[in-house]
Amino acid sequence: VRDPLTLETLTLDGVFGMNFLVASAFVIEDPFGIGSFRTGPFEWVVFDEPNGRLGVQVDGAPPVSIAPTITKVFAANPIVSGGISTLTLTIANPNATALTGVGVTDTYPAEITNATPSNASTSCSGGSITAVDGGSGVALSGATVAGNDSCTFTIDVTGASPGGPYLNTTGPVTSTEAPASVGASDSLTVTFAPQITD
Repeated sequence: VRDPLTLETLTLDGVFGMNFLVASAFVIEDPFGIGSFRTGPFEWVVFDEPNGRLGVQVDGAPPVSIAPTITKVFAANPIVSGGISTLTLTIANPNATALTGVGVTDTYPAEITNATPSNASTSCSGGSITAVDGGSGVALSGATVAGNDSCTFTIDVTGASPGGPYLNTTGPVTSTEAPASVGASDSLTVTFAPQITD
């Protein structure tokens, strides 16, 4: 734990699992790259060395410091030109407490668009999906994911240009409480439609 004004460092080695009372000027630094948090007055810092995690506990709330995860998959894959594949994105919360304000944006490569209709839906509590029929992406916002739980959102997509695999990578998953996640990737292949000949 480092004071950004005096640069004084408090070493937490050897006292893992204990709580520390720190002043509002302190910054919790994360050597494992999970994220950094600025604490407020009389917040408790929890350091979990075996799992390589730092957390902040405010007013008795459990620490939330682990980024959510996201996976994605196209099914069916491949599709014929003009065919339909259902894109499923799954967001998981590895924390013991809920994450709120969860959102993510997925912008497709030029060869993939939303189907018409897109049939977008979500199991993410309170989540709002933004997706335009024939559009170039999908976004989830304002969702809540319970602790140690996951939720999904799905949308039908299509492709008119045979080729691929066309790589599609989401943006990071963001939330109010935790650091942003890395994106998730999957690829969709589009084949030529069967030709009828005499």
